[in-house]
Parts: sequence; structure tokens; C-alpha cells
Amino acid sequence: MRTGGRPAGFTVADVIAAGERIGLNELTMQRVADALGVTTAAIYRHVPSRSVLEALVGEAVLGELRLTDDPAQPLVPHLVGFALQLCRFTHDHPGTAGHMLRLFPRGQSGIRNMEQELRALGERGYDPAAATVIASGIATIALGVSVAEQEQAAVAGSEVVEHALTAIAGSALLRQAQAGIPDHTTTSARTARPRATRGRTTRLGLHAVQRLGVGGGPGVGVPVEVPGLRERDRRAPGRPVDAVGSMPAVLMSPSRVSGANPGITPRPGTWAFAENGAS
Repeated sequence: MRTGGRPAGFTVADVIAAGERIGLNELTMQRVADALGVTTAAIYRHVPSRSVLEALVGEAVLGELRLTDDPAQPLVPHLVGFALQLCRFTHDHPGTAGHMLRLFPRGQSGIRNMEQELRALGERGYDPAAATVIASGIATIALGVSVAEQEQAAVAGSEVVEHALTAIAGSALLRQAQAGIPDHTTTSARTARPRATRGRTTRLGLHAVQRLGVGGGPGVGVPVEVPGLRERDRRAPGRPVDAVGSMPAVLMSPSRVSGANPGITPRPGTWAFAENGAS
């Protein structure tokens, strides 16, 4: 930290660049000041608050996110791809998932990505309001998975995990529940075998996407071929969507939402999950 003498010259762009190097999960005014060799007071002269600093750095990080879409893909494979892209990006940029869950979008980078996904869903027959509800639900699942994985990785192998396992072992009902969870399910649920959950947790979330039920009626899935999912990760169709039981029926088909549901009023500019049409 710089403690005296003539203040070093730097710009907001220097602050943002330092914040990107530090990462959103470790971002503080003090760490940025240390990285630039100045005082925190000097940082505050350029950036008025920690929340503004996060917004500036977050926008710069999200500027690197480039969502891709194959227009030939039907809805569910597209949504799986959308979720995977969010999971991969936020895994490679720790702290980004929490940043997006707290408030999104905050600026042009977020708006660009959100508009791109809304256009992709529009090409599949969904109006902007319905597309916002769908994209919000999927993004919330994907970002929540990413946050959970990072939190689990932070405690993997620690005493707190062993304490949790001991507590679970004392409950016959929880032991029975653990034994009945399929192998494809996240190890955060199967705490009898705690370990790194990257991929396994993601696949559980993607099962929810895969089984939203396009054309199959509320709460019922249909067979969907999703590139990248291994055979053992596929779930049989026709079962209730228990993994995401709160998903509204608005996700079922374009005909149900395109101009036919005036009650759907998602707040523009948010990934927040819309329950019964309200975000």
C-alpha cells in the first residue's frame, strides 16, 4: 500500500483492470489499492463505493462472455447449451455467478448477453416476456449450481464436512434417503461421499432443464437428445418434474405464452426466477 508522497497517476480503467486480475470473489477496495500501489482514499476518488467497483469490474468480466446459439436446435437442447455456457464461464471466473444473481443486468455487457438470449428464444416462437421468464429460470438454475460448486469446493475435506457426515449417520431416515439417490446426482446431496462436484452438480441441474416438458403437458418431460450428456445421465420421460417442481407451466410451449397470457409480467432486466409469472 502507498502511504505517502505524491499520489501515483492512474485512471478508472486501471482500477477495473486491477479488479479483473483480482477477481470478483476476492474484490475489495484495499486489494485494488494494493495492486496499484496507492491508498484506498485514492481509489475512492475514482470509484465512490465498493458496489460501484463491483459493477465496473463485473461489466468488464461479462464483456468476455460470448453466448453461442445453433438456430437449428430445438428449445430444450438450446436451453441446456445456454445453461452449460453460463456454468463454464462462471466456473472460470469465480465470483461472477454470485454477481449475476445479486443483480442483472447492471450495464451494457449484461444487456447484450440478455438480449442475445431473448432473441434466440424469440426465434423459437417465444415473445420477449415469455422469453424473459424462461431465460431467467434457466439462468437461476445454472448460476445457483455454479455458486454451490464453488462453496462446496471451499469446504471439501474439512472438519465441517466430517461433522455433517457424522450428524447424517445418526439419522436412519437420512441414511435411507442417501442410499436412494441415483449415482448421477450431485455429491452435495450425496454427502456420504463428499468430493469435488464440478460436472456432477451441473448434470443434476441440466436434468431439470432436459425434463421441463416441451409439449408434454405441465410437469411431464419428453424424450430429448441433448449432445454432451452421457447415456447414464438421461432420465426417462413421463415422470413429474420433481427437481424443479416450482417451474411454471409457461415453459411448456410457445402457444401458451405468445400473446395469450396477460398475467405474465416479468420485471424487465432480471434473471430472477419468475414464479407464477411474477419475478
